[in-house]
Amino acid sequence: MSVSEGKDGSASGGPLDDPTRSMELVWQGQKGDLGALNELLARYIPRMRRVLNIKIAPSLRSRIDPEDVLQETLIVATRRLNELEIRTPSSILQWMAKIGDYQIKNRLEYLRAEKRDAGRERHLRGGDEDSSESSASGVIVPFLGPSPSQFVARQELEQKIDEHIQALEPPEYREVLLMRDYYEADWETIRAELGRRNVSAIQDLYHRAHKRLRERLEKHLD
Repeated sequence: MSVSEGKDGSASGGPLDDPTRSMELVWQGQKGDLGALNELLARYIPRMRRVLNIKIAPSLRSRIDPEDVLQETLIVATRRLNELEIRTPSSILQWMAKIGDYQIKNRLEYLRAEKRDAGRERHLRGGDEDSSESSASGVIVPFLGPSPSQFVARQELEQKIDEHIQALEPPEYREVLLMRDYYEADWETIRAELGRRNVSAIQDLYHRAHKRLRERLEKHLD
C-alpha cells in the first residue's frame, strides 16, 4: 500500500480526478481560455497547500505563511503557463512545486537580509508578484479556503500525516514521499532528481521512508 491510497490515511490527498482533463485544461489555458485556467488552478489548490505546509518548517510559519506562498505560486503559474511543457499529468504538479520552491527561497532570502538590517521595516513580500496583475488579466485566483465537501476528520488526519512527513529525517525521506505521493512523479524522474544510481535504489529509499512514516503514525494515531 502506498501513502497515496487515501482511505487509510492518504498522504497525497487522493488522486486528482481525470488527469487527462488536467492536461486538456493546460492546453486550453495556453491558448487563452481563462475559464480553463481557473479550473486548472482550482484542481491543484488542495495538493499544493499540503506540499507547501510540508516544505515550510513550523519554526518559519510566523513569518512565512504557507497560504501567502500558495497565492503567489498560483499567480506566477498563471503568468508563466505558456512555459509549461506538459508530457504527463504529473508534470503539472512538479512544475507548480518548483514555482512554490522558488517563492519560499525568495522569502528566506528576504528574511536573511532583514536579519542583517534590523532597522528595515516593511511587510514581507514575495518579490515582484502582485495579485492585481492576475485580476487585470481576467484570471480569477480561486478562493483558498477549505472545500465545504471535505470532512473534518479527513482534514485532521491529512494534517497529521503532513506534519509527520515534514518532521521525517533524513531530508531525502521527505523528498521521495513528496515526489512520489504528492507530485505523482514516475520512478525515473525521481531517480534523476534525487541523484540515485538506479530505480531500484530510489524505490528502496521510498519504502524506507514509507516505513518510517508508518512507525510515526502508529505511535500517534493509536
